[in-house]
Parts: sequence; structure tokens; C-alpha cells
Amino acid sequence: MRYNKRSKNPINLKGIMVGNAVTDNHYDNLGTVTYWWSHAMISDRTYHQLVNTCDFSRQTESDECETLYSYAMEKEFGNIDQYNIYAPPCNKSSEVGGGVSGSSGRRSMHLPHLPHSVLRKIAGYDPCTERYAEIYYNRPDVQKALHANVTKIPYKWTACSEILNRNWNDSDSSVLPIYREMIAGGIRVWVFSGDVDSVVPVTATRYSLARLSLSTKVPWYPWYVKKQVGGWTEVYEGLTFVTVRGAGHEVPLFKPRPGCSSVAYGASEEIGPFRISKGGSGLYLNKFAWNSIANLLFLEAPAGVGFSYANRSSDLFNTGDIRTAKDSLQFLIKWLQRFPRYNRREIYITGESYAGHYVPQFAREIMRYNKRSKNPINLKGIMVGNAVTDNHYDNLGTVTYWWSHAMISDRSYHQLVNTCDFTRQTESDECETLYSYAMEKEFGNIDQYNIYAPPCNKSSVGGGFSGSSGRRSMRVPHLPHSVLRKISGYDPCTERYAEIYYNRPDVQKALHANVTKIPYKWTACSEVLNRNWNDSDSSVLPIYREMIAGGIRVWVFSGDVDSVVPVTATRYSLARLSLSTKVPWYPWYVKKQVGGWTEVYEGLTFVTVRGAGHEVPLFKPRAAFELFKYFLTGKPLPKA
Repeated sequence: MRYNKRSKNPINLKGIMVGNAVTDNHYDNLGTVTYWWSHAMISDRTYHQLVNTCDFSRQTESDECETLYSYAMEKEFGNIDQYNIYAPPCNKSSEVGGGVSGSSGRRSMHLPHLPHSVLRKIAGYDPCTERYAEIYYNRPDVQKALHANVTKIPYKWTACSEILNRNWNDSDSSVLPIYREMIAGGIRVWVFSGDVDSVVPVTATRYSLARLSLSTKVPWYPWYVKKQVGGWTEVYEGLTFVTVRGAGHEVPLFKPRPGCSSVAYGASEEIGPFRISKGGSGLYLNKFAWNSIANLLFLEAPAGVGFSYANRSSDLFNTGDIRTAKDSLQFLIKWLQRFPRYNRREIYITGESYAGHYVPQFAREIMRYNKRSKNPINLKGIMVGNAVTDNHYDNLGTVTYWWSHAMISDRSYHQLVNTCDFTRQTESDECETLYSYAMEKEFGNIDQYNIYAPPCNKSSVGGGFSGSSGRRSMRVPHLPHSVLRKISGYDPCTERYAEIYYNRPDVQKALHANVTKIPYKWTACSEVLNRNWNDSDSSVLPIYREMIAGGIRVWVFSGDVDSVVPVTATRYSLARLSLSTKVPWYPWYVKKQVGGWTEVYEGLTFVTVRGAGHEVPLFKPRAAFELFKYFLTGKPLPKA
């Protein structure tokens, strides 16, 4: 948008769409705690303690708040996948092949506004998919086929770059200002959330979007996919929010934390034309691929993610929200110059989880660019799902979700609410203890990204995957972490298959990937990038307001069984936007079944997806497809 203002050849950006997106630090954190409560993941006591003790807008929490978070996660959460509260994690020992070196810890998961990586398994999909991708893209034959890694990078391909993640230098506390700018600029903005994701929950997104104070055009209602409710949605003036029923944290384009691969998640596990077979042995057609109704462009950002690389290794230690947004704009400008036939095409940006930051920040850069360009990019809207939005509301909504979904006791809930300061990056020891107790003593062995699904059994996955998972990193959704998930109906080891697949030499060759021969193994997420992430907005709500004011379509959706970035966190965040309701809350349908609920505000539409975890397209592909279709048309989700 900024480029278009000064360019004679503006980019025809038409819209953006982000899912389960990190949006505003304050409201993302608050919304997360609320989601935990609303989905019975933590106790009433823990919930109130977190709300009364934590300052969600802060990067670092008080010791008391940290203790509460720890108690809730370790004592009340249990061993679950926060990205889909109904699914268990991927068991790498039984499902994933060897060669995967990803790792995960829960400790960082209670703050939705920081990066993280998750492996998941939900009914209907393989939770070890990410691991399969790492195996696959590290295969010499795959890299050769892809014409990738031609420079022979000195490291293994990974879905996310830990170097970039660790060296991220900046991150907007809120992208709501960008949302307002896009809306004012006429860019279509859609924000969606898988309703079973508790990392960047739907409530956090809603709280963040609420800060935009958008008027409602179409009140909340359920939208349908083949007569089945795909989720819920609400259309606001300039923004549409959508939830995907039964969908988890991961949806399209951008991934849950800084340094994760769009190819590993979006293209290979969720919305791309193909999905990776068990063990990373090959590919199979995705019945609900989004490319059937739109041209898809998966951006591997920042540099260092997947097979992408930087000419200067120091760049991997100096990245963050700001650099990623600017680099993304430059990429799009150059890409459009390379393929001018797309210059006037409508552009929509979508993402999930930490893309709750990426998408609106990227859109804001486009809006600013358009103001100075003679050839503006035709940005029409954005849509984010289970998005990290606001530190405070994301964390608050997460604790709330735990309690409301009976994952933690009343005591743990109240302690977390009364002890933790949700706005802080680092919580107090007391808060951390509370989180630990909730997750380790009360959660049980469940998948936090889908609480109703079991984890991937790593023993069943092909060899070569060395990733591991731990609870400690999972309570702070805005920080990096890796999770394995498995939900009934899908293969929980999907992520693991991806790692196997993309590390195959024949696959890399076929993809013309890794031509530089990076000196490390391909992984879904880069630990280097994750550990070096330098900046992260505490809240993206200001960007939302900017997009809405600019006329950009904004849709926010949440899967209602995700406890990592839960629906409650998103709703708390969006509520801070104080948007007027155009269409009151209502259920939307998919195949005559309620897919979720939705409400349309002035400039923003909020949608929940019933039964969906953290990654909506992965858990509820049909509903996610319908959601995307309606987002593109700008029409409210079906009421029957």
C-alpha cells in the first residue's frame, strides 16, 4: 500500500486473509486466557488469578503471573496439543521416519504473540505431517527434482528457521493499526480462526478486532459447507471475521511462529494441491485444495525459512516483525515485475497463528506503499485464523479456554488469573509454576492444538526424525515452540512426513530446491530464526483499525477446539476494537451441519469453526475451503 502511493506501477493488492493470527499482544494474551476458561482448560481460580495478576500488554510478565501460567499448563492442562485442544500430539517414535531434528517445549506457549512451531495430529489428518515434510525436503532426490538447495546450504532443511526465530529484532505489539489502514484503503480483510486452537485462539483475535470498533454489516452466524456448518462468521465494515469449525491453529500461507515454512505447513499440510503421504514416501491429491478457486503464492519468509537463504549469515540473527514485513513487500514488488500479467489482479493475504502479525503488518506495508506509488498493489483484504493478536488478551483468553473446556481445575484457573500478568514476555516464577502444574498435572496426555485428538505415535513414523516435544514452550503462543499433534480422523504425524519428504534428495532435485546446498537439514521451522527474533508487536489491533479505515476486508476466524491460541483469546482481542455489529452472531452451516458461528462487524467479520483445532484447513478442510471461498467473494457465510 505504501509502495503503491509512490509508484507509477502500483501492485494490484485486493485483500488479505489471515487465520489464527497473532494480532495484538494485549488482546491476544487476554483472549487466550479467556479461551482456556471458556473451553474448560483451566480452573476458575486459575482464570481469575491470571486476569487479575498479569499485564497482557507486557513483553515480560511478573514472577507471580509466570507461576500462575506454569501451574495452569503443568498442573491443569495436561500433555495436550494447544493448537488443537481435541487432538493428541504426534508420537514421533511410532509414526515419523528418521532424520527429523525438530524440537518443542511448552514453556513458551502461554504468550500467543511470540513464535512457535507445532506438530499435530487430529482426527482426519496426520499430526506428524510436519515431520514428514522435513524428512521429504531433506531427501537429495526431492531437492534435485525441485531444483532446490542448488547452493548446498550447510544445514538441514527445516520447516522453520531457528536462527531467524532467535534473532527476530522487532515485532509490533499490535497489527490493528495496519488493519485500519487497509480497511481505509479499501483492501479486503478477512480474519479467521480454527475453533479448536488455543495458541492463537479465536477469542484473542476477536478481542483484537473489537479494538477496531468496526460497524457490523452482517451479524454473527454459522456458515455452511455442503450443508454442514463450516464455522461462524461476522462481517464488519472493511473486515470479515470467520471461524472454522473443528479447525486448529494452522491455516494458509504463514505459519505459527517466526521462522516457519509456508511450504511445510500451508502447501504440504493444509491448502496446497498435494499432501505428503505417511512416512514422506510421496504425495497425494488434496481434495479441498484452495488453488482450485484462486492462484496461490506461498511466501517463505523471513530469509532462512525452508530452502530460502540469505547471502549474509548475519541476517539470520537480525530479523523480526519489521524486517519480515518490509522484505515481504519487496518480494511482492519484484515478483509482480517478474510476472506483470498479475499486476492488476486482486490480492488477498491469509495466514494463521503468528501470521496474525505477518499478514496485517505485510498489508500495512502495501497500504503505505500504495500511497506513494503510481502503480499501487491491488490489495483487497486479509484473513487470519487462530491468530496471535494481542499479548494481553491472547494469554487471558488461553487460560479462560483451558478452564471453559475442563482441562484444568477451578483452583488452577483462579490462581493463574490472579497471579499472572498476561502482557509480560516473561512471567513470575509463581505464574510459571501455576502453568506448569496445569499442563503437567491436570491437562493429561492430550493434543493442545485439538483437545479431542490423540498425539502422533513417533514409533510409527519413518526413521530420521529427531524432533521432540515438551510442554514448557506451549503456554506462550507468541513464542516459538514445536508441537506434535494427532486428532481422530487425520494422521497426526503429517508434519513429520513433511520433514522426511523435503529432506529427500530426489524431492529437492524435482523442486529445484536447495540448489545452494544449505549446510543444515530442512525443517518445518527454523530454531535459529526463532531464537533470534528481535521484535514482536504486543498487539496488532492498531493495524486492524488502520486496515478497516483503509477499506481493507478483514476476516478473523478461530477453530473452537484449539487451546493454544483459543477462540476466547481472539474474541477478547477483537472486542477491544469496539466495532459496531452489522450482522448479529449466528451459526453457519456445512452440509446441513453447524460449521460454527459468525458475526459481522463494521469492517471486520469474525468466524468460529466448530470442532476445528489450531490449523483449520488441516482439521476441517471442507469448512476451511468454504470459508476461503466466501472470504474471496466478500459474502457472509451461509445460514443453512
